[in-house]
Amino acid sequence: MPVVTEKTEAINENAKLERNRFHGAEFKRLVYVADVEMGHSPATILNPSYWANVSAQLAPFDRIEARCEDGTWISELLVLEVGRSYVRVKQLTHHKLTTADVGQSQDARLTGFEVFWRGNHHRWSVKRLSDNEVIHTGEPDKNAANTWVTEHVKALV
Repeated sequence: MPVVTEKTEAINENAKLERNRFHGAEFKRLVYVADVEMGHSPATILNPSYWANVSAQLAPFDRIEARCEDGTWISELLVLEVGRSYVRVKQLTHHKLTTADVGQSQDARLTGFEVFWRGNHHRWSVKRLSDNEVIHTGEPDKNAANTWVTEHVKALV
């Protein structure tokens, strides 16, 4: 630990940040979003080799918002070091999300179906609860998926 003397305190009191060292964040770093495949744990994304395919795009101090495509968790990562086939990251935040957080429809559950988010490829989907079969995918939002369930139930009756 450095020893603080009157001389160093005087230097610190007079120190000022130079204007050319102060920038908008968007000019100094990039923020990326990584849609992490279902089944990959938050620990998996901390492995430097996980990022090998995108290492050329990243630089130290970039940020990555990593979110599991099923909506069960989200993490914010800081890029510390980049190599040809690895990226070392530090997890800044991690949040587990409950089913309610990711928008499961209780109305649909009462009719024997579940509306849930399956990632950008499948979007909002509908699962039949009796056999856990996904019976519909691709709705742009939760309301559209709920409308599909309502119409499907009417057609069944």
